Amino acid sequence: MTTNSNKGGPLLSFLGPSGVPDNERFKQFLDHIPFAIAVAELAPAERVTYVNLEFERLSGQPAAELLAHPWSDLKAIASAQGDERALSEAIVAGQDHVGTFRMGMPGDGNGLTVDAWSNIIEDESGAPLFRLVALAAASPARDTEAEALRQRFLEKDVLLRELQHRVKNNLQMITSLIRLESHNAEFHDAGNSLDRLAGRVSALALLYRTMSEEPIGDSIDLGTYLSQIASAVMKAHAVEGIRLDLKVDTWPVSINVAMPTGLVVNEVLTNALKHAFAGRRGGTI
Repeated sequence: MTTNSNKGGPLLSFLGPSGVPDNERFKQFLDHIPFAIAVAELAPAERVTYVNLEFERLSGQPAAELLAHPWSDLKAIASAQGDERALSEAIVAGQDHVGTFRMGMPGDGNGLTVDAWSNIIEDESGAPLFRLVALAAASPARDTEAEALRQRFLEKDVLLRELQHRVKNNLQMITSLIRLESHNAEFHDAGNSLDRLAGRVSALALLYRTMSEEPIGDSIDLGTYLSQIASAVMKAHAVEGIRLDLKVDTWPVSINVAMPTGLVVNEVLTNALKHAFAGRRGGTI
C-alpha cells in the first residue's frame, strides 16, 4: 500500500463521480486480484461503495451487508492480546498497515486472521475523495511461530543467566586462591602483585553478580556496581581508622563502560589504602 498522497487515476474513472462502478473491465480486474479490496466514498458521509470477491471471502460478509454502509458494519476485532480495537476504528484512524485482526464477532472462533491496510485517495488538487482498504490473510502458523520464538528466547536467557552465575562463582574462587597465594608469597613484591590481581578479578566477579541480579537488559547501574567494588576493596585492604565517604548516583551504562570503570576505581582505592596513609593513624577517602 502507498501513502495517502494517492491520486485518483484509474480508480476514479472506475468509481465515477457518484462512487458507482462504471468501468466493467476494471471492476472485473479488481474482482479477481488475489487480495481483498474495498472502497468507500468519503463525502457526504463515509460509506462503502465497492468490495471485491476476495474481500467478501476474507470478511465472511456478503457485499449486500457492506455496500452503502459505514465501516462499522464490518465485523472484526484486533487479534493481538490486549488490543481491543475494532477493524472499523483502525481503518478510519490509521494509514498504511493498521494491524492484524480476527474477522467475525467477539467469541467467534471461526473467523480468519487478516492484515489490514487503509489509505486515502485524493484528487489532483489534493482533496480526499475515497478510502481504499485492503486485507490479506495472515499466515496461520505466524502466531505459533512467534510464541515458539519467544519461548526459545526465554530459554536462552535462562541459560545465559546460569552461565553468568557460574562465571561469577568461578571468579570468586579464583580471587580466593590468588589472595591465599599472596599471603604465602616469599617476596613482598610478589605478594603485592598477586593481591592486585585478586582485586581485579574480584571487580570482574562483582560485575557478573550485578548483571545477574539486575532485570534483563543491556545496561547495569554503575552507581551500584562501584559501591560494591568500593566495599570489597575496603574489606580487603582497609585498616582501623580509615573510612570511605562514598556518594554515587544511579546511572545505567553498558557493560563495556562499567568494566573498565570498575577496574580503575579498584586500582585507585587500592593505591590509596596502601600508600596514602603511611605514617598516619587514619583518615578519609
